[in-house]
Amino acid sequence: MFELIYMSAASPTMTSVKARDIAEQSQMNNALADISGVLVFDGVNFAQILEGDEAAVRRLLDIISADDRHSNLTVLAQGPISGRSFAGWSMAYNDTGGMTQLLQRVADINAAWSRSNDQELKVALDTLKSDVLDSLRRK
Repeated sequence: MFELIYMSAASPTMTSVKARDIAEQSQMNNALADISGVLVFDGVNFAQILEGDEAAVRRLLDIISADDRHSNLTVLAQGPISGRSFAGWSMAYNDTGGMTQLLQRVADINAAWSRSNDQELKVALDTLKSDVLDSLRRK
């Protein structure tokens, strides 16, 4: 099992409705590729966690990278994992539940990334995953 986490800047015309449409289309496509994960949209940036077979996740990243609905895609973390965090969600989506907290997590990730602090980045990514899972479970 492989995990990849990235952030990107949404295009200026991106809205929550459009981001939700992306997530809904991704649910169908990811289910066919046995990829799970979550898309978080804060109104400005996307953060996405993808889990699955490494080759499938990397193929999907190539497709995502070419999408003009966002830019400045930066892979924050990638590597083998022991199991899925988002099993049962071919593509969960969050732009509402606990948004203030999620925005802070995205800001923490950006700060750690800009400081090139790997330990701080790992903690920020783990916290984002935990907060997103908690938010999804409350829905």
